[in-house]
Amino acid sequence: MQEKKVALIGFGNVARVLARLLVEKQPVLQQQYGFSTRVVAIGTGHHGMALNPAGIDVEQGDCSGEQRAVSGISFHSAAA
Repeated sequence: MQEKKVALIGFGNVARVLARLLVEKQPVLQQQYGFSTRVVAIGTGHHGMALNPAGIDVEQGDCSGEQRAVSGISFHSAAA
């Protein structure tokens, strides 16, 4: 099965709902379309970027190497 890695630019209302739907609809994506998804990056203009090649747990807000938490996701500033 093919895995699609997803990077979100911005993490406002629309991106949060999209991330939640990607998690909730995994069984449908796998069974009907033959692929799964994994959010590996989230970038925002104000909060920096969260990046984890193994995947970001958008439900739990888990990202290793936490520096600053914003709405449950840890972001690293571009200057870091």
